[in-house]
Amino acid sequence: MGSYWQGVAHGCYRNSALSTTPVALMLTVHREGKTWIRMVDQYIAPSAFARNQFVKAGFPASHITLKPNFVDPDPGARVGTGSYALCIGRVSPEKGVETLLRAWRQLPKTYTLRILGEGPLRARLQAESEGLTNIKFMGWLPHDQAMEVVKGARFLIFPSELYETFGLGIVEAFACGVPAVVSRLGAMQEIVQEGHTGFLFQPGDADDLARTVVSAWNQPEHMLRLGAQARLEYETKYTAAVNYRQLIDIYQQVIAKRALTRESLGMRIPAAEEVPPA
Repeated sequence: MGSYWQGVAHGCYRNSALSTTPVALMLTVHREGKTWIRMVDQYIAPSAFARNQFVKAGFPASHITLKPNFVDPDPGARVGTGSYALCIGRVSPEKGVETLLRAWRQLPKTYTLRILGEGPLRARLQAESEGLTNIKFMGWLPHDQAMEVVKGARFLIFPSELYETFGLGIVEAFACGVPAVVSRLGAMQEIVQEGHTGFLFQPGDADDLARTVVSAWNQPEHMLRLGAQARLEYETKYTAAVNYRQLIDIYQQVIAKRALTRESLGMRIPAAEEVPPA
């Protein structure tokens, strides 16, 4: 485990060493005191990648259960193959939008791209793309309207260049029956199965992304099958009903573990009929 004080040197909290100092102190005290192990029965991680990072940080694997996030309400599957590629999310450096645009400039003008979202890079990147009629910045839209845009896509592109703990936008695309082209990084490569629900490319590599997009664009029927498989993946793993069952199972396991611990300490749990009415 590294030192939290490196965060002070880099001003990781609010870009300020002064603001980061009490945070680093708090984290150090609780790590040394094992607060997060002694005082918490179970943690929930949304991906195996996130779980592994916590284990590497010193949390016991037995205290971390994997339960992915979910999409609700169900937006319903799209109809047809879609007419454009779609990137949806924050338009900022770590999200890989610059890499995406470098890749797109290598592609034929018949390949259309829509970028849905806001962020600090939007104004500059939109200005730099002025005159490229196959690239459209759409800004922010309400969620229901955004899902309609997703349904019109051939595939989603998720070019993030940082470790995502989950990547909900990918699963939202799956719920719409839309496959995904994502960075081979973190939880993204865990959610998307190569050749089954989408394709992977090297993060930050515009050339590899361009090659992957060409392959996906030129196989509309194959991408339609991948979209159907993505929709099935959503129905199997990422609905509210599936998530509810997983969450209840976790609660029941924690309650059972607590009961076992209390009994081992001689703290008998009274039967229901012994509990006085409130």
